[in-house]
This record gives sequence, C-alpha cells and structure tokens, in this order.
Amino acid sequence: MDMNRINKKIIILVILLIAGIQANGEEVVEAIVAVVNGDIITLSDFKQQDQALYQSLSGEYQGEELEAQYKKIRKGLLDRMITDLLLIQEAEKQAIDVSGQLENMIENMKEQYGFSSIEEIKRAMSQQGIDYESWLDIQEKQLLKESVIFYSFGKDIAVDGTEVVNYYRQNQDEFMVPTTFELKAIYLSDTGRIEEELRGKREEILGKLEAGEGFEDLAKKYSEGPYRETGGELGSIEKGTLEKTLEEGVDNLEIGEVSPWVHTSNGWYLLKLIDKKEEHVKSFDEVREEIENKIFQKKREEKTIKYIEELKEKSYIEIKIQDPYTLL
Repeated sequence: MDMNRINKKIIILVILLIAGIQANGEEVVEAIVAVVNGDIITLSDFKQQDQALYQSLSGEYQGEELEAQYKKIRKGLLDRMITDLLLIQEAEKQAIDVSGQLENMIENMKEQYGFSSIEEIKRAMSQQGIDYESWLDIQEKQLLKESVIFYSFGKDIAVDGTEVVNYYRQNQDEFMVPTTFELKAIYLSDTGRIEEELRGKREEILGKLEAGEGFEDLAKKYSEGPYRETGGELGSIEKGTLEKTLEEGVDNLEIGEVSPWVHTSNGWYLLKLIDKKEEHVKSFDEVREEIENKIFQKKREEKTIKYIEELKEKSYIEIKIQDPYTLL
C-alpha cells in the first residue's frame, strides 16, 4: 500500500474536519476517533453507531436490564467499528460486488410483504422512521462483510460426520428433554371467600366427577380461571416449572387419573393427567442438523477471530480517542 497516498488523504481529511469547513460554509466541530488505513472514524460516526446499538437493544430489553446490557456491550463498540471498516476495505480490495444480492433482498421483501415498488417500500419505512437509503447502506455493508469472510475462508469450512457423532455422544445433557405433563385443571379462587363455601363447592365437583360427569364439562362449568373456556386445558408443562404443591399433586398420577384437591397460594386446583412423557435424550437424527450448525458456527467464529487479528496486524490503525464516550 502507498503510504504517501494514505498520509496525503489523512492530512486532507484532518484539515477539512479540524478546520470545520462544509460545502455550505457553516462551521462544524468534529473530532477524529480513529484512523484505519486511509479511512477515519469520526465522533459523529461513533455517536451514530452508539444510538443504533441502544435502539437495537431497546427492542429486546427494558428498564434496568436494558441499561445493564447497553453498558456491557458498548465497551467494545469502537473495536467493532474498526473491525467492520477493515472488512469493508478488504471487500473493496477484492472487488466484491453485492449489488445482485441487494436486488434479490429487495425483490424478496416486495414478494413477502406485498410491495409493488421500491417507492412503496420507502414510504412504508418512512412511516416507521427509517430512512431507506441509510437502511440500504447498512444492508450493503453487512453483505460485503459476510462476503469477505465467505470468500476468504468461510467456503472452505467443513463439518465431518465423525465430529457430529462425537459431539452428540459427549454432550448428552444438551439434548435432554425433561419430564413433561399434559394437564387439565379445575380452579377455584379462595380470594374473599369463606372456607365452608369453598369446601362445599369442592365436594360438589368431586361428587359429580365420581358420578361420571366429564372433567372437561365440569371445568367449563365450575373453573374460575383462564382455563374455563378450554375445558381446563393447561397444555404441556415441563417438570420443575409447576408450583411445588401442584407438581407433588400430579407426580404420582397415572395417565387419566385425577388428583385430590391441591391448595396453592392463590386457590384450589383439581388436576387431571392427560399424558406424561418421561425424561429422555433426543435421538441423533433429531439433533444432527443442530449439531452440524453448532460445530460450523464455532469453526467460523474461531477462523474469523484469527482473520481479523491478521488484518489488524498488517493495517495502519491509530486510535486517537481511547474512550469516545467522554466526549458524547
């Protein structure tokens, strides 16, 4: 790489940024956070990525958990930006073209969501506060980064069948399915009710059950929870997720049997065991694809880390502001 050309490019950019010259003549204040080969990362770039990070996390977390995740992940933001820039530069060197992939992505969007044109996509994004051109730029950069990894080493990653079998044998705990109960329930709330009234209701229900009335019919008639409309259907529940008293009530039941009334912190339950599946390990055929993907992703991650390290070693990287958050 021609270092004189790089130095000239950096000098020109530094003059423009530090002097604060814009095409419209307005004065701006900008800071250079890092120099990566012939390109720079500005404080505005960093701030934009930080805001995008927070917005992304907001869709998954809230409150204190959001703040904790944000503080944790933002620590590596500058390093990730440098890595991304190195990959984009490498894509330019390799003359990688992802325009066809972008076109396919847009066509798939049109087909999936029923858009008739790009203009319609733009309008829909605008209504959600998304700038189409910015979104397109992000997608292009992501495709470029993925393509660099694929063409540099990703296409050569292979997962051997022996590796898959060995992983399955050595990691049985990962594929353990806990005991599951399929239950129906009749629920009586004890809030604001005297015990004598509740006892009479419980005895009435048991009496009708013993007389041959169907559990589901009795649930629809007497149950006082959200299970009433479904005939007491609770669905499939993993062992260990039920309240302890309820689990004790069904643990020794045979399929088709009904438990005694069980008292919990929020009321009384009569439970019927519809089905029970004992703890077991998933078969190899069930998890083979999952294991293949897991091994592949691990190999890809290890090779990516090594590849990035090699890129950094042969690149000119100067971090001018170690902690950009002090300036935000």
